[in-house]
Amino acid sequence: MPCRTPFFDLVLYATFHGNDTIFNKEKQEIRRLPIPDSTAWLQYARLLCDGIDAWVAKDRGLSTACFEKMLASAEKLPPGVKPTARIIARNYIHIWHVDSARVDNAIAAMFLNEQDAKGHNLMVHLMDSYSSLSLLYKIKGDDKLADKYYIRYLETKDELINSKRLANVGEAELLFEMQKKNEEARRLAYERKVQSWVIVGILVFTVVLLLMLYWLYRKYRQVREQKQSLYDRTQEMIKDSEQKRLLIAQLTPKPVQEKPKYENSSLTEDDKDNLMQQILVVMETSDDIYAENFSLDQLAQLVEARPNHVSQVINEKYDGGFYAMLNEYRIKEACRRMNDKAGFANLTIEAIAQSVGFKSRSNFSRTFKSITGLTPSAYQKMAPK
Repeated sequence: MPCRTPFFDLVLYATFHGNDTIFNKEKQEIRRLPIPDSTAWLQYARLLCDGIDAWVAKDRGLSTACFEKMLASAEKLPPGVKPTARIIARNYIHIWHVDSARVDNAIAAMFLNEQDAKGHNLMVHLMDSYSSLSLLYKIKGDDKLADKYYIRYLETKDELINSKRLANVGEAELLFEMQKKNEEARRLAYERKVQSWVIVGILVFTVVLLLMLYWLYRKYRQVREQKQSLYDRTQEMIKDSEQKRLLIAQLTPKPVQEKPKYENSSLTEDDKDNLMQQILVVMETSDDIYAENFSLDQLAQLVEARPNHVSQVINEKYDGGFYAMLNEYRIKEACRRMNDKAGFANLTIEAIAQSVGFKSRSNFSRTFKSITGLTPSAYQKMAPK
């Protein structure tokens, strides 16, 4: 084929230099070759020349038509050069697609070049295909695929160097530069992976933290509502207990037992009711009950009755013993004092406990919680400011 030498000179210039003005001599030589116009090589070469001229003249439609005909005419060439001819034609079509913002079409053309290059072991063209794919994906903004094909480009280039297919004076420098770029690409890929792990970890931690905070908030609300309910109940007890205790003696007489504890007592029911009312008056109005050593005998003296009669009436009318009733009234008074910030703001819980007759804070706290359902400190925090 007499046109093969100028033809390959032309395509080598076109592929590696990218300066259309330096093809003039080769284009003239090809057009003057004395061979039949029907020769496949000549048709392919002239279409390439016509396409380049149209491109320089900015006639994109004509240039694209020439390059597409050039791709079709490559099928008429000998099998040994047919893949290379197809790849060169697609390279020019790829340039037109990029210039026309048809990046996806350019990518499709480069994938075909990759297949041809792999199938016929055209390592230089395979390397160029990967380089073009890396640039095209970077134009699309897909850094992951851009990095993928850039690494393949470097690996192919490295393979060319190792197999002595790419030899030149600066081979050692090129190898060093490729290794640096390869390491940098891998480092960047690793950093992206680490960043992804960190982001996933942060998101998981945030979700877990939010769930824990939500659970703690729900528990806090439940406890707060329970405490508020107990506090409100205690307030109702403080407000209503006086009236209820006065009505107990009149409205709820003690049922007759088969063997009454006080069957030999000389008290009539009227006597019991009257004595209970006197006891309630003392419990409601006298500060003596808040004395630390207040006893059943002292209560009996205040109501001018015998201790055994006072004990009998409390057990029958109150439904509890003397100390149970005394503790309830003392705790109610402690609640009143905690509510009274003006009068008792400076008192500690220990001081309030002592002021209503308790000898120790532990006994006071235990009794307070058994009656109100709250600890003294919790009640104090909920009391009006």
